[in-house]
Amino acid sequence: MGITLTLSLDDAVILAISQGAKSAKDIAQILNVDENEVEKTIEKLKALGYIVEKEEGFWIFKHRAYYLTKKGFEKAEELKQKLEEIAKSIMDKVKEGEIKSREDLYALYPGIDYLIPLLLMFNLLDLSLLPFLALGLSEPEQDMTEDVSAGDVDLDEADEYYEDFDGVEL
Repeated sequence: MGITLTLSLDDAVILAISQGAKSAKDIAQILNVDENEVEKTIEKLKALGYIVEKEEGFWIFKHRAYYLTKKGFEKAEELKQKLEEIAKSIMDKVKEGEIKSREDLYALYPGIDYLIPLLLMFNLLDLSLLPFLALGLSEPEQDMTEDVSAGDVDLDEADEYYEDFDGVEL
């Protein structure tokens, strides 16, 4: 099976910040994890010297923003390479048939919940595989490269749908 490639939440937070996420809330939404976990991770990364906290805004609009330090940028570069390796590994395993279900994916790549958003953020995931990877489909439902013929569309139904919007001003 080879070496299992994975990223910790610490790594994922560094990568998210490197791509412009500035708040714990933004990072949690991007990575699909609990905001409290992100805040704990941020505190740890601050103590390790990877990120700094800055107060931005003024008066009632003040908020905390997080930025990478020089050490954080260096770590982010290492992590980007690791993320590229993970993307290649996932693609290879899907093509070889080693990953046939969501369970296979989770067994090989712990933390895949936040790996998928990072792979997308860094443009490292073939979008045609997203439904398979995220939804656990055993195979693509249809070949997205095939053209839909006019015979597949019920034109009467389409006309009725659009008649509902006649006279609606935008």
